Amino acid sequence: MNKIRPFREEPNLLNKIGVALFYIVLGWVVANYPIANIGNLLSIFFILGLLVWVFIIRKRSIKYFVRYHVVQALLLYISLVAILWLLLALFNLMSTIPGLNILVGYLSIALFGSLNVGNVMEASAVQIVITALAFVMGFYAIRARYTELPWITDGVRHWI
Repeated sequence: MNKIRPFREEPNLLNKIGVALFYIVLGWVVANYPIANIGNLLSIFFILGLLVWVFIIRKRSIKYFVRYHVVQALLLYISLVAILWLLLALFNLMSTIPGLNILVGYLSIALFGSLNVGNVMEASAVQIVITALAFVMGFYAIRARYTELPWITDGVRHWI
């Protein structure tokens, strides 16, 4: 059992479902946002973070479980979008170097190119990983677990 849980009250079913949907919806937005405009998504998430801070984090009447997971989801997806944005900037920089442009092309296709997933849908490797992460985090939220993510959980505890 986690160290956090004995000191907090148990979340109800609506809290669990709401937090799980928050993880899944934000993951879907990140996974399906056009990769060329990923910097705009980073700006949107920073504004959403400000709104979460004003309306959720500062209100102690909202259960700790909800505040914890909402902030964790937001920090998780902000960090994923920032990593994608930096990765794209690095790819663009490396594509100008002769010899590396071929490697960058293969890496770009491997990460961001469409894959046929079981003849049902087409998705890139990045989309598959982000969607899987969203569903795993939503599953843990439904089970009322406090997940520990390296570097992110420390930020969550600092904010709450």
